[in-house]
Amino acid sequence: MRVLVAVVTLFLLSSAARTITLSQEAPDMFSAVPQAERESLREAVSQDIMYQTKGQWEEMYKRYDNKRNISLDQFVHDMSTRIKLLRFTPYAVTYIPPAEYWRIDGCAVFAGNALGKGPTDAVIIARRISDDWRLDEVVVSPRKGPPRCSSEKK
Repeated sequence: MRVLVAVVTLFLLSSAARTITLSQEAPDMFSAVPQAERESLREAVSQDIMYQTKGQWEEMYKRYDNKRNISLDQFVHDMSTRIKLLRFTPYAVTYIPPAEYWRIDGCAVFAGNALGKGPTDAVIIARRISDDWRLDEVVVSPRKGPPRCSSEKK
């Protein structure tokens, strides 16, 4: 039964996921997002990135997708001990139907080149809950195949 569920999930992810990447055909990577939600998601992602780069953990917590039900104090502690995000530039937005969230892939640069030189592939997960967006922090994204982000300093 588990194998069947895994196969069905993989099929749904590969066939039903809507992905838009930066290219001449799709200059707006958020175009896969329904128009009524597009601008609010773009703004939520922009704010999330700004709060992370500036270390504004209390502000970030207001939109945090708190699946672990942690307190503000615990969240601030956890975030302040992580390697600081300097920059995140999205390059693709994909809807994941079974989980009902949007995956925003991008290139991240962390302080001190802790993860190597220059940008690394990273992701933000965003879910629509009660007419508002809930987001996770930017995390390094394991990828199949070659990385999308340059390993050279920019």
